[in-house]
Amino acid sequence: MPPLRIARVPDLTAGPLAPFGDAPADCPIMGRPLRETQQAAADLAGAALTDCPDLATAAAQGIDVAIAAPLYVTAEFLRWLSDQRTGPGRRRAQLAAGTAHHDQVCARAPDHHGPRWLDAWAGDLAHGEDSPAVLDDDDADEVRVDPYGPPPHRLRIPTPAAYAAPLTHWLDLLDVNLAALSQQRARLGTGNRKAAGVKIHPSAHVEGSVLEAGARIDAGASVIGCHVGAGAQIGQKAVFDRCVVGAGCSTLIDTHFRRCVFFPGSTLSSIGETDIIMGQGAFITSAVSLYARLPGLCGTVEGAPSRRPIVGLAIGHRAILGARALFSAGLSVPNDTIIVMRPDEGATKLDDDGLARAHMLRGTADDAV
Repeated sequence: MPPLRIARVPDLTAGPLAPFGDAPADCPIMGRPLRETQQAAADLAGAALTDCPDLATAAAQGIDVAIAAPLYVTAEFLRWLSDQRTGPGRRRAQLAAGTAHHDQVCARAPDHHGPRWLDAWAGDLAHGEDSPAVLDDDDADEVRVDPYGPPPHRLRIPTPAAYAAPLTHWLDLLDVNLAALSQQRARLGTGNRKAAGVKIHPSAHVEGSVLEAGARIDAGASVIGCHVGAGAQIGQKAVFDRCVVGAGCSTLIDTHFRRCVFFPGSTLSSIGETDIIMGQGAFITSAVSLYARLPGLCGTVEGAPSRRPIVGLAIGHRAILGARALFSAGLSVPNDTIIVMRPDEGATKLDDDGLARAHMLRGTADDAV
């Protein structure tokens, strides 16, 4: 059978990903832009990936499969699509349930008897005639998040090799990175993969992680199931569990994060934070706290209910969150926001350049910040 020909077609309904303002194709998955991960998956699957302006053009060019531009795919998923090339017509892949807005990646559909990671619809590209072909896989890591979410208080992180999910919301970006981490951990086990120039202190514990060139793990630190970008530094006695730490990030002593994703160049210093995604060049210090996580209930995201038992926070590019800042879980902090100490304290300690690019958010019951 000839190589699979894939068209990447723009999704006109997918705008920039808030709060970052970046196109989904530019958002990082394990430190690489989505478009690069799509190309890498196609290369591994032996497929040819090209960009087409619309489905009609893809059909006219004899393309086998069309995928939406903001769709994360693995090589195994593309191989699965290749295996479906039977019968007349061309194929397209789109999500029917999966990661709808605010939904967990492994959402269950009420009209389906088992977990539904993705519905791949096989049909004629030119005429849009669809017939369902369901791809199921019950592989998932279950993480205890007691007391949050309904019993048994578990966050399910998908681990199937054949996997696809769209990026339409910051929660999707967080969950897709966590899924990619789990898939990486399944391949590595307790071993690690280290690039040139990595330095690990003898007293540090590193397990099931990938460390890119020049990464540094300081004394007493624990890094478990993580992806640490080039030149990033994990400080003394820091704990990172299932995190993606972008290139050039740095941490202070005793930092502790779990299930978080950090864009490159950020500074991290907080304790006990979970399920946060933070933009490029941002800063979070100790004593930043989240509230409104209610036992026994799924989290809300920007006021809307989700299927995720626990939600954190999205922090925009270059934002600065200082000590004693309080946030309702599920909020997103805009780019260039500065929230530091009490407003009067913070204003006396910002220089003119900082004040010129910042706007101050005051903590009230109305804005929940």
